[in-house]
Amino acid sequence: MFTENANEIFDRAIADYHRYDDVDRPIANPYAEGSVEYLLYLKNWIDTVQWHLEDIIRDPAIDPAEALKIKRRIDKSNQERTDMVEYIDSWLLDKYKEVEARPEFEVMTFARDYGCMIKEGAVIGHFRHPVRQVEAVAYEEKLKEMGVPIVARVNAGCMEGGDFWMIDEHTLAFGQVDRTDQAGVDNLRDQLQKYGYTVVGVPCPPDNLHLDMIFNIVAPQVALA
Repeated sequence: MFTENANEIFDRAIADYHRYDDVDRPIANPYAEGSVEYLLYLKNWIDTVQWHLEDIIRDPAIDPAEALKIKRRIDKSNQERTDMVEYIDSWLLDKYKEVEARPEFEVMTFARDYGCMIKEGAVIGHFRHPVRQVEAVAYEEKLKEMGVPIVARVNAGCMEGGDFWMIDEHTLAFGQVDRTDQAGVDNLRDQLQKYGYTVVGVPCPPDNLHLDMIFNIVAPQVALA
């Protein structure tokens, strides 16, 4: 699958960088120029170098002149990152240009909203808005085609995948905002307890659409709100 291939390429780029840990190391892209693998590797190499440049410039003892040089380099890197995203977008648009749009999926934007995954299989949610409920049928058909078991299904209340977060191996959090309600959380709690999960409802400020819009994970067990 494309995602698995991309993740392998990203991991390889990061590992290759850390063989030297040198922001000035010339890139040695192992993939054929013009291929999407080449673009993905290059994009992730640029990202990795920039992250380390940002670490360097945060040093409070850095010489101001050197900091200015690095700042200009980061600005240039940001443009290169944007260019790479556009190249990858162009590759994907060309690859899927023959795919016909299905009008019943006109509001399908975020694939994660159909439900969520736990190690036992898929949990099928329930969209609050009827216009999106057709998506769940399509996703369930694809999951069955892939051999992924359906282990739970929201049949009371609502739940969308954007409100799901796995706190640890035994604790599942569901944000209660606009698209996931108390009835949906209670329904999942009843179904998932047999697998040993504790299901926690997390009331969220109403100006957020989903739980995943409220924080970002910055390290294991560390979130930035």
